[in-house]
Amino acid sequence: MLIQKGGALVLGAGLVMFTTGCPLLEVSLEAEVKDVCLTYPDLEVPASDGTGSLSHHIVFDDVQSIEGIDQLDGNVEFTHVVLRAKSGVADFSFLESARIEVASGDPGSTLPELSIVDCAGADCASEGAEMTLFSGSPVDALAYLRSSAVEIGIEVTGALPTTAWTMDVDVCVRGKIRISQSL
Repeated sequence: MLIQKGGALVLGAGLVMFTTGCPLLEVSLEAEVKDVCLTYPDLEVPASDGTGSLSHHIVFDDVQSIEGIDQLDGNVEFTHVVLRAKSGVADFSFLESARIEVASGDPGSTLPELSIVDCAGADCASEGAEMTLFSGSPVDALAYLRSSAVEIGIEVTGALPTTAWTMDVDVCVRGKIRISQSL
């Protein structure tokens, strides 16, 4: 009999909380995000005259498909960009400098265009068909990932190939995310 009354009291208190709009339970989850990358495969690069610079913009327009991204909180930063030679070139030894920027692909966004990578000379050295370029300073990625699209600007200089070539581009993030849910 005492257990039933206690259960009724708890149930009654729960009903009062639901009717007053106060949550009965708040659940929070924090997780570490290690090197999650947006990949743009087979970026086609036209032939050049062998000198100068190349500028190209790519857009990741399916980031809104990441379920629940608008409910995430935390500290997620762009950490590095990986360029992977696919065809037409064997490596990136021809590069003298690289600058990679991020912007929101949403025309109504107020997010600024920010530099993720800016390297020159030995800082842009590569080995083989893959080149990893690390971010010099932290850039908050979560705000950009929440926008309707993420635009990446790539500018490279050097003795560019005189034949067309392709590469994959990975733009990577790392950090901690939190999600809270009231029940």
